[in-house]
Amino acid sequence: MFFVITIRKKVLIFLTVFIIISLLTVTGLGIYRAASLDVINPNNPELTAYIEDVIKKRYEAILENNPE
Repeated sequence: MFFVITIRKKVLIFLTVFIIISLLTVTGLGIYRAASLDVINPNNPELTAYIEDVIKKRYEAILENNPE
């Protein structure tokens, strides 16, 4: 009796962890897909200009810190 309860408890814990991990993975992939579609979307020039500006500022900061 005790052995059966222990097995059921382990299976329940495993299934719970598996479901949580799968939900987090699906959510993460959905967010990643939405973000990549926004960046790739050519109909959003404001976002493209913002990303270019951020990249330019980071590149200039890197050059200031490492003039080599």
